[in-house]
Amino acid sequence: MDNNQGFSAPAPAAPKDNSRRDMMIIGVILLVLCCLVVFGGAAGYFIWQESEKRAAADAQSTAIAQEEALREAANQATQTAIVESANATATALAQVETADFFEEFDTNWNAWRVGEEDNEFWRGRTAIENGVYVWETTETLQTFIAWGAANNEDPEIYSDFTASVDGRLEEGDVENFCYGLIFREHPDGLSSGGYVYTVCEDTYINLSYYSDATDWIELVEWQESSAVRPGDWNKIGVEAVGSEMTLFINDVQVAQASDSRQLTGFVSVLINVYEVVPGTVWFDNFSVTNR
Repeated sequence: MDNNQGFSAPAPAAPKDNSRRDMMIIGVILLVLCCLVVFGGAAGYFIWQESEKRAAADAQSTAIAQEEALREAANQATQTAIVESANATATALAQVETADFFEEFDTNWNAWRVGEEDNEFWRGRTAIENGVYVWETTETLQTFIAWGAANNEDPEIYSDFTASVDGRLEEGDVENFCYGLIFREHPDGLSSGGYVYTVCEDTYINLSYYSDATDWIELVEWQESSAVRPGDWNKIGVEAVGSEMTLFINDVQVAQASDSRQLTGFVSVLINVYEVVPGTVWFDNFSVTNR
């Protein structure tokens, strides 16, 4: 046997290809990362949604609480207004029941001074409209005092009495356009004597006696009163018994005086203008009760 017979030697084994395995690992890693990203995003979105829901719920609760508070405040204001209205109505009814003369100014059955005014002192008008007695001065020519009573051509004469009227400065200078009551005016007119109670919405009040013979005599000097309500209705009252006179604002006693020059006479509403200025005063609920 020829031991030198040739043959080819077997080829060495080829090295293993690891790229597929590596790609699989990378793919798994990427898949895990994608899952984490997706899960994290979903979790974040869920948390954000829950946060928004809680914020919306909190906002809704706050809005509901605010609405309930506003509703409660509105209800309280309504109840207060109802009570005030009821009190005012009760007061007016009490006046009607006890007064010898009461005027609501719904009509002019009682012949108050009404019409156009054009004289040496002022231009304007007096009228009963919308439930009030209007004194409107469109042009003031000089300082003046003007007044009017029920049955203006032949007013009733009062001796001892309590009188009141609600007054309000609707337009004008609070210091110089004032209003009030004239009482115990002589049947021959104020030139023969009478008392003038003036209220100004700068919170000052005054009581004076006037006649041509005496001129102006102050019985209550100008003084401030916290009972006056600027920009609102003010109930002006006076009680006259003999020579004693007591003044009221909104049912609060504000001054007293004693004088016997004039013990009987008419009761009227008045406007008292101290500067050449226009203005408008409203009156309501005039009453007189004999004592």
